[in-house]
Amino acid sequence: VMIISVAGAAAQVLNLGGTFLLALAQLHDVEVVAAGFLIVVQFWKLCCENLAKIATMQNARDVDAGDTGRWTAANPVKAWAAVAANFTTWKTVLMIDGRRLLSILFQSVLTIPIPYLGLIKLLDLALCIPVYLFEGLQGGECLKRSMALMQGNRLLLLRSAFYLVLVMCGAAGVIIGTFMVLFPTLPTLLM
Repeated sequence: VMIISVAGAAAQVLNLGGTFLLALAQLHDVEVVAAGFLIVVQFWKLCCENLAKIATMQNARDVDAGDTGRWTAANPVKAWAAVAANFTTWKTVLMIDGRRLLSILFQSVLTIPIPYLGLIKLLDLALCIPVYLFEGLQGGECLKRSMALMQGNRLLLLRSAFYLVLVMCGAAGVIIGTFMVLFPTLPTLLM
């Protein structure tokens, strides 16, 4: 949780700080500047998300190997050190994600436009990043190993994702319903 919080804070520093500076310079109304800033912020958020993902997996690997304790990354300073140490790895992770995306795109859209094939390919390649981080495989070996690990587990992953979506929708319904009961005039106030 601390690693994700630190990476999220790094993403928001650029977002909020940049927005403040653009507003201070009165450039936030210029559409080209706003669009360029949006692209930069979204790319930085993607990088921070990948850095958090890498740091979390490497922390789990180190804890399993006994190299570090379970609560090592619970300190914000150590969590930031774990996130910052992965700046060299995130480029490779982005390349693996790009290759995985191209493989899914080629399989499901360009060859035979059947969404089912893309879903199967997406499930097959779900473990590319953990395979790279835990086993050190790259390129085609990484994709093949992910497909081998997912063999027989596709339905489990698909069911887990479906149940997770159901739980999230239920939680959103409960939260929205609670607000509607507590504050019945809220929709008219927001409109």
